Amino acid sequence: MVISKDGEKRAKVMCGQTELECVRAYAYLGTVFTSDGKWEEEIKRRIKAGGTALGSISKQVVWNKFVNVGVKKVIFEAMVKSRLMYGGDIWWTSKKDLGRMETVQIDIR
Repeated sequence: MVISKDGEKRAKVMCGQTELECVRAYAYLGTVFTSDGKWEEEIKRRIKAGGTALGSISKQVVWNKFVNVGVKKVIFEAMVKSRLMYGGDIWWTSKKDLGRMETVQIDIR
């Protein structure tokens, strides 16, 4: 994969007599890297993963009035935020993407 501003550059890499495929996106350790160098696709995946996790615990935990707020916070951190923010220390985001990620966290309140 070659990273360029528009994601259109390609490299010709040979391994012996075989040309290796140049891909547009590549998943490495659970994080998707794209040839345009942007994080939009990965952020969409993280938002979806966080939303799915939140949906799976919402009935049993989030909206259950018998579950202590402290317990809800611990479960949220472990089940939702960990999926939402996985790999986040290497991203740079726009205000729009950051707002979309915060929406998932606000949904628990």
